[in-house]
Amino acid sequence: MKKIAAIGLVIAAAGAANADLFTDEAAFVAELVGDYYLEEFDQYVYGDVYPETTLSLVSDVGFSYDLFAELGLWAGDGNMSTNNALDPIHVIMTGDPVYAVGGLFFGGDISGIYLAGPTTITLSDGQVHTFEPDDPYGGNPSFLGFTSSIPIETVSVDCSDDVANVWATIDHLYVGYVDPGLIPGDVNGDGLVNQSDLGLLLAAYDSCDGDPNYNPAADFDGDGCVSQPDLGILLANYQG
Repeated sequence: MKKIAAIGLVIAAAGAANADLFTDEAAFVAELVGDYYLEEFDQYVYGDVYPETTLSLVSDVGFSYDLFAELGLWAGDGNMSTNNALDPIHVIMTGDPVYAVGGLFFGGDISGIYLAGPTTITLSDGQVHTFEPDDPYGGNPSFLGFTSSIPIETVSVDCSDDVANVWATIDHLYVGYVDPGLIPGDVNGDGLVNQSDLGLLLAAYDSCDGDPNYNPAADFDGDGCVSQPDLGILLANYQG
């Protein structure tokens, strides 16, 4: 595991609804509910290649995942990378539902040493974050954490192919749970905003408190009526 740098990031994000980005590890950990799984990758031998393309990691708290790279994985000094610089590295969740992922996501050289350069993290919930750390070669990568109101099923880390010989690398990887809370637009409380919620809202549309078809769960703005503003809130968070 590498040390964590408290440095600035230049981040361009195309965010998903009800998602949060953390650059402070302590703040991220404070959001976690219950047990979490922290993997340091210290059990792997530096320089070992895993040509089978997939490593399965299982915790004793219910969380588990597969690490995957098309042309195999490579163990660095307390981190895990790809065996080919053009490959992204993927984390595929296989255990309990994950609502929080954090760690050190960066590009490394052929020896696994940190390189400053653009790295893109893509999560299955719709979050896409591209960042370029400003710490120089051989420095320390910065912590990034992500939470979501819907389960995170995959995380992919990719380094720009425009920069030669940069390997996507993961270290100090957290997976865990946060309370997804009440999502605006989620009438039935299942953690999604979809056709079912739209149907429930439309059934209560133009009703007010006291009307037989009034549904307070569809009254997102709390004005006592289910009307156009509530429909707008649902549509703004609609996930299909």
